[in-house]
Amino acid sequence: MAAGLAGLFAAFPDAQWSLDDTLIDGNRAAVTYALSGHLNGRLGPYEPKGQSVHLAGVQMLEVKGNRIITSTDYWDGGALHRQLSTS
Repeated sequence: MAAGLAGLFAAFPDAQWSLDDTLIDGNRAAVTYALSGHLNGRLGPYEPKGQSVHLAGVQMLEVKGNRIITSTDYWDGGALHRQLSTS
């Protein structure tokens, strides 16, 4: 998870998250969020041209003690592609 976030912050150094809602049930949680930023570093096949990105997502977490055991993130890859493919 740390390596993935490091790559994301390198590509979007101005990335900002807003947490919209959190649901907790025992040791599981769901968090809805919005992410915005500008592509200023290479991300996979996408060349950085300062493209503006706005994505909504949901992260599902399972916690044991004070540790995250599983984390699954759902977001629209097609929306990301459309936003990064613009010039």
